Amino acid sequence: MRMTRAILRLAALLVLAFGLFGLTGAGLAVLALVLLAIALFSRPELPRIWLMRVLRLKWFFAAIFILYLLGGIGSDAGVALQEAAYRVGILVVLVGAVAICLDRLPPYELAEGLRRLLQPLSMMGVPVARFAHRLAVTLDAVNHMDLRVRALRRQQGLDALAQICLEAEQFESTHSPEPVVVEGRAVEWCLFLGSLAVILGLHQF
Repeated sequence: MRMTRAILRLAALLVLAFGLFGLTGAGLAVLALVLLAIALFSRPELPRIWLMRVLRLKWFFAAIFILYLLGGIGSDAGVALQEAAYRVGILVVLVGAVAICLDRLPPYELAEGLRRLLQPLSMMGVPVARFAHRLAVTLDAVNHMDLRVRALRRQQGLDALAQICLEAEQFESTHSPEPVVVEGRAVEWCLFLGSLAVILGLHQF
């Protein structure tokens, strides 16, 4: 298997996601700082993108705190708050890992990387190629419609929004279905190996 840019980034994301399990609170904080440094080094806009995605989940995070507090009634509320903060911290770090590893990765290149990683499942009858293609078209449609909604003027009202919804239902990708495979570069290898080294080191922390 050729180690393409998408495969290395997806592998780094998997390492970070699975490496979160079992981390202490201090280890989680260190990992967050490391990811923040990587984001700043990769692209100055990445921390802002990370923050925006976290803010979109603010009500979900609030619900986690409420559920833990309700579950902690009659026991130690401080412990419940610590547990809730730890769970929210894991999600915040995971959002950052996704933002860094998938930054500016075209939908079809991402889908091709997934197809290559999941290729062994095709021997079990799983339609991996169809799944990858459908994922690429869906991601392309989401990006396209997000740009349209952001450009929507307030005075256009519900009629314009209805038109955008209609376009979303009839959307066909304007990109070539043949993905452009980009070989892994030094930066992708550093991201993958660095993620592996950090996770292994933090689990010894």
